[in-house]
Amino acid sequence: MLVKEIILEAEESGLANNIVGLLKKTPSVDSPMQQFKNDPQKIHAKARAQFREWATRQGLAYLHTNVMRRGKGNTTKIAFYTFIAMMQKECGLPVNGILNVSTMRGFVKNASKFSDSHMNSRVESAIANNGPKVPRGCIDVVKAIENRVNSWTSTYASYHDRNGVLDFGIGPGQVEPKTYGDVKGGSFDFGNLDHVASIDMLTKAMLETINLKMRFADRLANKDGADTTTLEHFARAWNYVNFGKAESVYGKDIPMRKGVVTSPRPKSKTDKDAPKDVGDQPALDAAIIKMRKKEADDNAAKANAAKANADDPSYFDQMKSGIGNMVKGYFSDKG
Repeated sequence: MLVKEIILEAEESGLANNIVGLLKKTPSVDSPMQQFKNDPQKIHAKARAQFREWATRQGLAYLHTNVMRRGKGNTTKIAFYTFIAMMQKECGLPVNGILNVSTMRGFVKNASKFSDSHMNSRVESAIANNGPKVPRGCIDVVKAIENRVNSWTSTYASYHDRNGVLDFGIGPGQVEPKTYGDVKGGSFDFGNLDHVASIDMLTKAMLETINLKMRFADRLANKDGADTTTLEHFARAWNYVNFGKAESVYGKDIPMRKGVVTSPRPKSKTDKDAPKDVGDQPALDAAIIKMRKKEADDNAAKANAAKANADDPSYFDQMKSGIGNMVKGYFSDKG
C-alpha cells in the first residue's frame, strides 16, 4: 500500500471515529425528525456535516447535490434521513433514517457500498430482476436524461413524501408522483419510507413509468405520421424539455422496440382504437390484427346491407320512381 493511501485511510478512520464520538454526545431519539429538532448544542448537526464528508470520500460524488438540494424550502432534512434509510437498507441495518452510533458503525463496516459504482451495479441488478421488461434503449434514454454522468448517480436523490406534497422526481429515473399516478396497478408509495429507501422498489417504479411512457411515445409517433415509434419519440415522451440530453442514445430513426424496423402501426383517431398495452411488439401486432378484422367486418356489414336492400320489393319501386322523376325533369328543362 502506498504511503498516500495509508495516510488517506487513517484520515477516513479518524473522521469516522470523530463522527461516532459526536453521536455519543447526542440525545437518543425515536423518530428521524427528532434528530434535527432535539439537538440543542448542534452536535448532531456537526456529526451530519462530517458524515457527508466521509460518505463523499468513499465515492458518492454527488452526495451534496442529491441530498442537500431536494425540493423547496426546508426539505433537505427529509432527503437526508431518506438517504440514511437507504444506506441502512443497503448495509442490512434496521431502517429508521436515524444517524446514531450503531448506524455509523454499521456504515463503516460497509464503506464500499458508499460509492457511485455500487449504486450503478445495484440499479442494474434491480433492472434485471424487478418490474416489467422494457427495451434497453428506453432505459438508456432515461439514464442519460436523469443522471449527470453515464451512471445511475440519481439513485440516492430520493425523498420521503411524508406530507404528500412532493412535486419533483426521485430515484434513478427521477419519477414524480403525478406521473406515476397514471401507472395502472402501480404499488409504489412515495409516503412510505421503506419504499423510497429501497433501490429495488425505486428501480421498479422507474421501469413501470417507462412502460407507461412508451404508450405516450406511440401517440407522438402517430401524431407525426411515423410508421415506427423511435427512441427519440420516447425521449420526448419522457421529458419534452430535456429530451436532448439523450441525443447520443436515441440517434436518428432508431426503433423504440428492439427488432422493429418499419413495422406498420395503427393509425387511430381515438385512444379507444389504440393498443391498450404496447409494452412489447406482440401487443402491438395484436392491436393491428384486431383493427384489420374490425375493418373487414365493417365492409362485410355494408355489403350485406346493400344485398338486403336489393331483395326488398320496394327497392325497385323506389328506383323506378327515381328514374321517372329524372326523365320528367329532363323534358321539363327542355320545354
